[in-house]
Amino acid sequence: MATGLRRINNRTRAVRVIDHTEGVILTERYANGDLKYLGFHKDQDAATSDENWVVHYFVWDGNGLVSRESIMGIYDNRDSLDWR
Repeated sequence: MATGLRRINNRTRAVRVIDHTEGVILTERYANGDLKYLGFHKDQDAATSDENWVVHYFVWDGNGLVSRESIMGIYDNRDSLDWR
């Protein structure tokens, strides 16, 4: 498991990368440390521009987790995916 800054598509992002024998997981957190995005791809070598990422988006308030939405799409586009 690696934590810290990672170069993804010519941009440096603060992510945690967890490598598995059956895929890879990327996470991104809000400034307060709460999980914002969790992306999973079955291919360890998948580009973040691949359209087959399963991306989860988490919304929190002062009492805890409010909602979690999931969608398949391009991880690089996670901010602009068709979240409900």
